[in-house]
Amino acid sequence: MSRDEMREVLTAVKRDVTKDPAAVVKDEILEEVMKYADVSGDGQIERQHLLAAIKKYKSRMLESEHMAALFAKHDADKSGDLDRAQLLTLLQEIAPPPHKHADESDADFVLERCDQNHSGSITFAELPAAVATWMDVAKDVKPETDSGGSSACVLL
Repeated sequence: MSRDEMREVLTAVKRDVTKDPAAVVKDEILEEVMKYADVSGDGQIERQHLLAAIKKYKSRMLESEHMAALFAKHDADKSGDLDRAQLLTLLQEIAPPPHKHADESDADFVLERCDQNHSGSITFAELPAAVATWMDVAKDVKPETDSGGSSACVLL
């Protein structure tokens, strides 16, 4: 299946899922799916890999929707950025137990690593990296209750 044929299939999937007859697949998402499902590297997706490609695309759509909802929920002032306090409430919400205690230094830890434009806040584009960074750190660190320090900083 060629790139154009794959675009048609994924567009049909998106329109079916979103119930939006005008929905189209973004080029960067198409490229991501093609890279994932083109196992032979010839720019084609074999029929036996089509289902995996569609599942990858649906998963990517759901992830994108989840990130948009999460961002909107915590961007209380609708500024388009999550400041330190808004990021902190987001980290507390998504942290796996027992890490619901995230503090300002944890938000600073994520900001330091994920604020690519150095704005002092997290943009929507930076959110997936911020979430991944926090989830990666939070799963490996036991919360500190007495020291007042960041649980994330324990790794350093």
